[in-house]
Amino acid sequence: MPAPTAAEAAAYLVATGEADANAVRPGTDGPLTGAAADREAGPDHAAWLSARTLAVDPGRAAAFRGRLVVVPAGTDPTAFPAAVTVVGAAHPRLAFSRLLERFFADGAEPGWDVPRLPVRMGRDVYLAPGVVLGHGVELGNGVRVGPNTSLAHCTLADGVEVGANCTIGGAGFGYTRAPDGRLVRFPHLGRVQIGPSVTIGSNTCIDRGALGATTIGEGTKVDNLVHVAHNVEIGRHCLVIAHAMLAGSVVIGDGAWVAPAAAVRNGLTVGAGATVGMAAVVVRDVPPGTTVAGNPAREMGT
Repeated sequence: MPAPTAAEAAAYLVATGEADANAVRPGTDGPLTGAAADREAGPDHAAWLSARTLAVDPGRAAAFRGRLVVVPAGTDPTAFPAAVTVVGAAHPRLAFSRLLERFFADGAEPGWDVPRLPVRMGRDVYLAPGVVLGHGVELGNGVRVGPNTSLAHCTLADGVEVGANCTIGGAGFGYTRAPDGRLVRFPHLGRVQIGPSVTIGSNTCIDRGALGATTIGEGTKVDNLVHVAHNVEIGRHCLVIAHAMLAGSVVIGDGAWVAPAAAVRNGLTVGAGATVGMAAVVVRDVPPGTTVAGNPAREMGT
């Protein structure tokens, strides 16, 4: 599908009832070649911003460098650069989901139905029987992938080892509830970036970013049966142990340890060198170098 212009995208949202024509401030028109998170948006990108984000960090509006942004209805469009097309919507995440589905969803499917598509592959790569390579796979030197693992939309750097029965690069679990109660899928367009010498245990799932990337830093070791959701950022030389669950957009600092069966709520940060105890349920940020345990997780000794 040809890339829409900003004006065409705004008109689509008005025509579908996701936005009101009076809530559109035209900017400099031009093609939208993709979608991105607001802070990563380039001059031809569409993005969205929530009411909470704008309230906590109002400077994100003036800093926006994309071509079109979907925002909550009533947002002052003059807070954005004059070149930006600003679309006000009662449900901005839902409206942005509709926009992605209409114009950009071609890249949202993992492509499991077309195994062995051409990939970028380094030297001495070993793929065990049953490995499925979907769209957008890049494998560095010395990568080893265990049996029946599926890869798509991911980059595995030199020396990465992946166990059996893993799924890396599938879509994350992202839905928005429409006013009529139906759940609308948020198309995932991002990637998974796995750094050098990372080990991924068997039966682990790592979701691609919704917009942007899910990342795992150099030397980190992820155990069996771990779930890493979309846009999680795990630092260098971390340990993430069996049955741990890292929800969307969690950030794990360098050298942190997440113990078995721990769960970290979406959007939180576990600081560098911190320890999350066994079966802990983390509902607030964990400062660097501290140890938390329990449900809800609290710093040890407090």
